Amino acid sequence: MQGDILISKLGTEALVGDPAAHATAELAMELQRDARDRRILDQPLLALAEWWTLCDEHGRASSTIRELLLYADESGDESARPYLLYLLSRTESAAGHLLPALDSARGGHAAAEQSGQPLFAAYNRACEALVSAELGDEDHARAVCEEVLVLEGRGLDALLASSALGHLELATGAPRAAVMSLEPSFESVRRGGIAEPGATRFVVDLIEALVELGRGDEAGEILDWYEGNARRLGRISALANCARCRGLLAGLAGDLESAFGAFEEALELHAQVELPLDRGRTLLALGAAQRRAKRRREARETLERALDVFEEIGAALWAERARAELKRISGRAATPGALTPAEERVAALVGEGKTNKEVAAALFVSERTVEGHLAHIFGKLGIRNRTEVASVLALAQTQVVAPPNTGDSPVSAEPSTS
Repeated sequence: MQGDILISKLGTEALVGDPAAHATAELAMELQRDARDRRILDQPLLALAEWWTLCDEHGRASSTIRELLLYADESGDESARPYLLYLLSRTESAAGHLLPALDSARGGHAAAEQSGQPLFAAYNRACEALVSAELGDEDHARAVCEEVLVLEGRGLDALLASSALGHLELATGAPRAAVMSLEPSFESVRRGGIAEPGATRFVVDLIEALVELGRGDEAGEILDWYEGNARRLGRISALANCARCRGLLAGLAGDLESAFGAFEEALELHAQVELPLDRGRTLLALGAAQRRAKRRREARETLERALDVFEEIGAALWAERARAELKRISGRAATPGALTPAEERVAALVGEGKTNKEVAAALFVSERTVEGHLAHIFGKLGIRNRTEVASVLALAQTQVVAPPNTGDSPVSAEPSTS
């Protein structure tokens, strides 16, 4: 009984941002030693895994969930699998392992359907929508969101589906639609006293959408609330995203130097908690600001770094946004014909004779992403099929590379607009 009360207490304290949650978590660790014979959904360790996910300890949460999944298999506790797979999908997604996260969500949904757990089925389905949105699978994400949102109730599943739809609208350049999707969820969590930044990550998308619409005052008020919670609880990933939002607001006000400072602060914080999609978005924002300041070479380098991040994790829509920003820079690419780091990784594996499926598995990206990389590789290397990749790469290593063009002398007549 004490364990059940403790689990409920930790969950409540975590969501409302009560500092007492730290002490409750420590007590849960002590009680876990005597709870290993209980079914998994009643073990304090499960609540701790959820807690660690909120606190940016994604590696610790992931390893714990995998241990619990193994124990579920060994003990025949099939009822635990749907929720464990949902939690695993959430932490894999945050870590940038989008395809494994998608597999976990789908597996959790199937397990919930088989075991007659409609609530956990909805959780996993909504998580599938969110990961699909992050991957940029627009049609599938919209279809799953619609499926979840027509169900009765406005619980976690609806919150996740609304978050997915808002993220998708933002990534596709539809900030007004993003605000329409996310504002009701924000009002709901704020009214309910949910203050944990890790449970309300969608708020950052709402802030960015408002900035894109020029509604800086509204964005700033929401940011003050979200950042206040992040500082009080010490959530590094949230503080990094808040710094990016501060940079976007400064850019909206025309203060690019303040924007640069905020983006650099964000990147320093990102280095402490590696969440690739967040870091890529900060690089994209920084590169766009550098472009507006006519710092072309820096902008190109920053945007190429952002593109590499998005391509590596398979975030297709964000990769398209990075490419669009690169096209707005006057002048030629820094090193015409050179492969990006992501393309180099694909080329190296293809040169070893691996199939697209094997390359995708090795790099944790989709086969569609690999195919896109190959199309660029073939064009840059002047070849027509994958069998030529190894020989061209070997030849390139024996040649002297010409000094790169910095792009400071533009050759394109296309204007650079902001």
